[in-house]
Amino acid sequence: MMNMKGHTAMVPCRTCRIIGCLCPTNSHYYYPITAPDGWDGNPHLRQARPAGIHYDVTSLPYRDNVSHGEHIELIKSATNATAVMQSFGINGDCILRNLSSLKFPWSFPFGMAHLICLNVVPRLVEHAIGEFQTVSNVGQPYAVPKAVWKHLCAQLEASTATVPASYGRHFRDISQHKGYMVAEDWLNFTLFAALPMFATIYTSKETRPCLDLWALLVEVVEDGIQYSIKRDSITLMEEKIQKFVSEYERFVSTLLILFT
Repeated sequence: MMNMKGHTAMVPCRTCRIIGCLCPTNSHYYYPITAPDGWDGNPHLRQARPAGIHYDVTSLPYRDNVSHGEHIELIKSATNATAVMQSFGINGDCILRNLSSLKFPWSFPFGMAHLICLNVVPRLVEHAIGEFQTVSNVGQPYAVPKAVWKHLCAQLEASTATVPASYGRHFRDISQHKGYMVAEDWLNFTLFAALPMFATIYTSKETRPCLDLWALLVEVVEDGIQYSIKRDSITLMEEKIQKFVSEYERFVSTLLILFT
C-alpha cells in the first residue's frame, strides 16, 4: 500500500532504512545488524554509511512522515530515478499520501500473522532442522537431527487428541505438512508447542542459549496478542525483540560468516 520495494530489496523495511548485505553466492540481500567478517562491501551504499557498516539495534535509522515525503520528491527530481528508488527502498509516490490523516509509515503497521507466524517462526524452524538452503546448520549446536525432529512432530500431531478444541487449530506434523500450515498453525505451534519440543532437544549448557531465544520469542508473541497492551508493555516488547535479534545474530555464528 505504501509502494515500497519490500522484502528481498536492498532497502526492504518500510519503517527503517536498514541496508542489506549482498550475498555473493546467491545474489540475495540479507540484513544483519553486524556486517559479517569478510564482507566485500556490496552494496557500496551500506559501505558509505556515515555511521559505519554496522547498526545499533536500539537506534535504527527510522523513517517518518516528513522524511518519506522528502524521499519521494528526491525520486521525482532525480536524473537516475531507479537508483534513488533502490537507495530509499521506495517504488514511487502513493496516492494515499493525499490523505492528511495518514502518517507514513506509522499508519501502516506490520501484521503479526505474516511477519512472525508466516516468516520468522518457519524460517527459524527451517534453520534449526537444516532446511534453510542458504544457511547450513551442519556442525552447529542448534542443529536438530532429522530423525529427532520427525519423532517429535509425530508426537505433536498425536497429542491433538488430548488438547481441548478451545486451544485453536489441531497440531499438524510439521515434518510432513509444513507447506500446508497457515498463520494460525504456526501461532499455535509457537504458543503451545515450541518450548516443550525444543526443551527436549536443547538440554546441554552449549545449547541452552537456543532455548532461551525461543522462550524470548514466545514471550513477545504472547504479549503481542493481548486484547489490550499498556505503553510500558510495548516498551518491554521492544527491548525483548532487540535482545532476540542481537543474541540470535551473535549466537548463530553461521550467519556471521555467510558471506565469506
